[in-house]
Amino acid sequence: RLVNGVSGMPMNVLTGRVADDIVEARVLNSPTGDFYILALPYADNNDLEDSGQVQMISTSQ
Repeated sequence: RLVNGVSGMPMNVLTGRVADDIVEARVLNSPTGDFYILALPYADNNDLEDSGQVQMISTSQ
């Protein structure tokens, strides 16, 4: 579950299609605090098993 670092309110729920999609997930904050990077190294992309996925998520509402 992703939460707002200031308010603690839930922002999103991470789910994978298979059990190990979110194993070793990493969240990296930007130096300015206006976005963060979500890295899912074991996420499956179509037929590519454990190929990984990266998402940039804005913190502005």
